[in-house]
Amino acid sequence: MKNKNIFILTLLIFGISIFSYSFASDETFYYLYETTDSIGNKIAIIFEIRSDNPSSPGDEFLQVSKEELHNKGYLTPTESEQKAREDGYIDEGYLDLDRVYGYCSWIDTGHTSTGRKWVKCGSRTSRPWYRPGSLYVACSTFCIRWTPPQPPGPPVLVYHDEHPTWGWYTSLTYYEEYLEPRIWWQIGWHHWGNPNEKRRSFASRGH
Repeated sequence: MKNKNIFILTLLIFGISIFSYSFASDETFYYLYETTDSIGNKIAIIFEIRSDNPSSPGDEFLQVSKEELHNKGYLTPTESEQKAREDGYIDEGYLDLDRVYGYCSWIDTGHTSTGRKWVKCGSRTSRPWYRPGSLYVACSTFCIRWTPPQPPGPPVLVYHDEHPTWGWYTSLTYYEEYLEPRIWWQIGWHHWGNPNEKRRSFASRGH
């Protein structure tokens, strides 16, 4: 009888854990900001925040759904990260040996239906869903432009942002469409409430 009770208790705990995970996983919020640069290139910033108490990145951002992002032709930051991982353009690491406090930066590239190039430069800080807490992600996106046969120019900072949040996952991407060849750098800084534990990630890619 004692062993049976232990077995039932174990099943109950497992069931509660699965329910909690499913509930937590659904608490994903997306924020979008769209604009154009001085020469008309399309630019978009997308945040993905998983939290029971999310905070908007800024007044200029609109909260949107995953379906609305897809309808506009954007991948979510998680989807973009996975695509960059498959292509091998990601730098990722972990704070701990259990590999649950994670961080990364990546660069994803492609072409629009009209033949223009696009880039998604992203950074992410995450922690276990069952241990929500402070998250900090900051990133700087640089590009090197050139028009052959002229030599490449110096690196230019095109985007910088930082966003401390509460939850278990914060990720963002910088999206831009353009024509001329470029080299992209993505530098991320990450910590989990303690700046002394700050980690750095770096990715680069030509397109």
